[in-house]
Amino acid sequence: MKISTRLVGFMSLMLASFSTYAATVVVMVGVTVGGNPNNFSPKNVTIRPGDEVRWEWVSGVHPSVADDGTSFAPFNVSANTPATRGPFNAVGTINYHCQPHSFQATPGGRGKVWLAASR
Repeated sequence: MKISTRLVGFMSLMLASFSTYAATVVVMVGVTVGGNPNNFSPKNVTIRPGDEVRWEWVSGVHPSVADDGTSFAPFNVSANTPATRGPFNAVGTINYHCQPHSFQATPGGRGKVWLAASR
């Protein structure tokens, strides 16, 4: 077998293996948008099977939970304590909210994790 054929085969395997690694998507908590400091940023994220989501504190107090109460454990981030949930494997949408801020007249405190079918 020629060296160039082996090299192409090896590179193909390497590229395929890199695309299968899980990612951690970061969502900032307590971001001010339009004068309201009770937002997630980004508000909506798309992840792939095996990925995790890490919520990191910016300001305020934001105990948060999945709307269905079961997709992930409740969390409360602080300056020194981010919250990571996952890995997620079930395709679909998980809506979540900050318990004290999601029902205010000014929208905020709500987010969405969308798990796409594949990488």
